Amino acid sequence: MASTSEFPFAGIYASEMVKFTVSNDLFKCSIHKKALIGRIPDMEHTLQRTGPTESSRENRGYNPQEGVFNWEHVEVSFFDGFFQYVYTGSYIAPAPEPVKSQPFRREPSVPPHDTQHPSEYFDEQLALLKKVNEARRFLLLRVFHAEYFIYADDDALRHDLPLNNDQSESHAMILYYHMNMHWYATGFDLPGLATLANAKLYQTLVQFELHDQGVADLVKLLELINDEEDDTADSLCVSMLHHFLVCHWDTLWQFVPFREISFYENIQACHLLRKLSANL
Repeated sequence: MASTSEFPFAGIYASEMVKFTVSNDLFKCSIHKKALIGRIPDMEHTLQRTGPTESSRENRGYNPQEGVFNWEHVEVSFFDGFFQYVYTGSYIAPAPEPVKSQPFRREPSVPPHDTQHPSEYFDEQLALLKKVNEARRFLLLRVFHAEYFIYADDDALRHDLPLNNDQSESHAMILYYHMNMHWYATGFDLPGLATLANAKLYQTLVQFELHDQGVADLVKLLELINDEEDDTADSLCVSMLHHFLVCHWDTLWQFVPFREISFYENIQACHLLRKLSANL
């Protein structure tokens, strides 16, 4: 991943332009070819193609007959991040959004059974929670950092990541933006951008505060990613999120909305909790 200090800006004004059509022709933009190849060297091979390829991932959506990247199903917000990445080596996520509703409230104790959920599932979760005390949470976090420390890259923090220390702000869409960047970058075979997105997600999770609004943001994030296509379910960024949730399961479980979504739609994280807890 080239840094800004290594970027070949000299003579870029004379470079020919590469055209992109984004989001069903709603947005059109051009990027300097020299900038594109300078940041993503193998883009030169993509631009040299003269015929169709077997997969859209291989040609990155490039149409050699028209000389245009047809990113019709790509959101403009992703292209904005991609554009920033090409010219700067990084991107800035959207700003926090104002909270429009009351945050969740944690319950001081968990009832022995929840009438909306099968008792066997609920009892299993309570048994697992008893194992996630402070000492074991420390071990779970050590496993988390050992697994994803590769993404603790200062280069990813060229622009400061916002802290979620103000409960009047929601950071759910910031987390979702990093995950979307990873999914799109993976789909277009842009490993440098995918790594950057994972680094930003990791650093954001590491400093994420689990106050009432923070938990509401995580529940919102789970709702958003559960609406995504099935091929995103096993992605690295989703695994990272699930591992983070497991590290703080006892705190999160105090919130009824989290309990509900963890049962109905977040079974993967439950399986991970069971697997890790078995080794504690």
